Amino acid sequence: MNNIFRFCGFTAVLVFVFSCSLFAQDSAVIKPGVTLTFDDVHNVKNWIKHVDLFKKYNAKATLFINSPQRLSVEDVESLNILREAGFAIGNHGSNHVRSVDYIDQKDVESFLNDEIFPAQEELEQKGFSPKAFAYPMSQNDERTDDALSAVFRHARTGAGIPDGKTLADCDVFFTPVEEVAEKFTLTGKGCDGADDEFLEREIFPALERAKARGEIVTFYSHNVISDAKSHFIRPEILEKILEKVVELDLAFYTFEELPSVYGDKKRSSENIEPLTIEPEIIFSGFDHRTCRVHARGAKIPGGSAVITSQMLLLSGSDVFYEIESSTSSDDGVSWTPFVKQSGLGRYSPEEGVEVCPCDGVPAWHDRSKTILLTGHLATYEKNAISKWREKKTPDENGLVDSRLWYSVFDETSSSWSDMALLKVPASSAVSGGGAGCSQRFDLNDGTILLPFYAPCDETPGCSQVIVVRCSFDGKELKYIEEGAPLRLNVPRGLGEPSIIEWKGTFFLTLRNDQQGYVAQSSDGLNFDEPKPWRWSEDGELIGNANTQQHWLKNRDGLFLVYTRKTPENEHVFRNRAPLFIAKVDLDKLALIRETEQIVVPERGARLGNFGVTYISEDESWVVVSEWMQSKRGGGEAGVADCMKYGSDNAVWLSKVRR
Repeated sequence: MNNIFRFCGFTAVLVFVFSCSLFAQDSAVIKPGVTLTFDDVHNVKNWIKHVDLFKKYNAKATLFINSPQRLSVEDVESLNILREAGFAIGNHGSNHVRSVDYIDQKDVESFLNDEIFPAQEELEQKGFSPKAFAYPMSQNDERTDDALSAVFRHARTGAGIPDGKTLADCDVFFTPVEEVAEKFTLTGKGCDGADDEFLEREIFPALERAKARGEIVTFYSHNVISDAKSHFIRPEILEKILEKVVELDLAFYTFEELPSVYGDKKRSSENIEPLTIEPEIIFSGFDHRTCRVHARGAKIPGGSAVITSQMLLLSGSDVFYEIESSTSSDDGVSWTPFVKQSGLGRYSPEEGVEVCPCDGVPAWHDRSKTILLTGHLATYEKNAISKWREKKTPDENGLVDSRLWYSVFDETSSSWSDMALLKVPASSAVSGGGAGCSQRFDLNDGTILLPFYAPCDETPGCSQVIVVRCSFDGKELKYIEEGAPLRLNVPRGLGEPSIIEWKGTFFLTLRNDQQGYVAQSSDGLNFDEPKPWRWSEDGELIGNANTQQHWLKNRDGLFLVYTRKTPENEHVFRNRAPLFIAKVDLDKLALIRETEQIVVPERGARLGNFGVTYISEDESWVVVSEWMQSKRGGGEAGVADCMKYGSDNAVWLSKVRR
């Protein structure tokens, strides 16, 4: 029976990585994990049928494609859906040839030019960027590994189990975690034809060994189907593997997420293509008494788009009025006039006190198929910021209202539901906080990671950041759990956090009065100590302070949108314009200086309160309005300072494409 498992393509890689030389200094510890991979172009039609099975377990896989010229339009659409679900696309050769035999008959250069580069180019033309290779028929040697290590991060080969041994006995299938980055080719064991007896005897003990010893174990298969002539794994057997992975509390990783010193790590920033940026003014003009602020957008896939904002009293400081909304039905080309949302306006909990929802951030929630808008509450007395806070009495579950408000968009009426407040444990620090201007992240199971900022008794006068996980059913947002607080004993602490995920690791970008900070996490709740944003090339601070930053994500990686001090923007309040964008060097958790571009130009007014809207893996929007207050305030002097350089409270929509 062992021979059945020799040449097939379903790879499970378990990773238990400690802080060591695999990662750059300050990288996060990641938990044990599994990478599932499947081979061969003709199996795409069955892979897509089981995407919900993977989603059920929050799992993902790497899909190795041979003969990509055979991919149909439907296949490419299926692969894009799978990629959106977290899968990665790998290279399996142009003609599925035996690598060693081909080199023996010709040479290494012919192998690369005939088999590797054409497949890579074909996949790239179809929108994919493979970073891993699977050897057909598991045939490789030192020559093939050396040649491909300049192209890919890792390769996969295979072997059988010797007679009298079990998989857990065979060290060849297990890679010590400290050797992963420098080991190009991992040896795997096949799972085609596996049954319950094979799971109990071979696979489950291998998973347990990998978790216990901090190793990587590799498996592989091809098709996912109940019955076929050969090279397939049955869905019910696959599900038992997924169940076991979850039971052991292992994380799922794609093959390209493994640390590596090879392949794309050798590419320099000089080879990074600049983004295509198309800034456009979609609204302009104001009455010199108020101006439009907090403009941010959200998009319904294949449908309409919406922008929310609110008016600011120019003579005050952060004095806001009700949320307003504008919609587009043509991908952001044209927009309806802004409409005030009566259910998202000021209310008076006590005589002389008014509370107003502000700092709203809308975003699409895929599981419920709705747009969820979240924000923070501002409190006023006589149109000035007030320290008044409502006394809270816990309900029967020990919950109280936080200062995070939320609302749901009704596409039919182009309106928002009345404001509701997220209830949180009365004992939690987040009971006194909210998530104003914060970019959230939705997990595959539909739960939401919302980064709060709240007062901190341990560091008086400084706010702390705490990530809260919530459920959302399309109507009600509910508290589930929260992570450990992030604190910084620097004036005003940390605020306006935004969260993103990239290849199993979560990242927070954080505002501070002196400089922006970044932190990372393996679970999205508990983060490493924040460190300042720096340039990757020389470690110099990027020069941003006392304003927010947000993430932009496309198929090429993570980008940060931010402001910073330059010789040209001294006239702008807190140097909050223009808006810049640069790619993140994830190894150093720093920005690549050579990739910096302007995403929204500076015209005298500040642009620090903005939003980033994910549209697809190839497109995002940056939405922002010109805030017509200068260093001299918001009266005519401040307005004149902004208008001197061309600002007129314009609302910008900048389309960013790769």
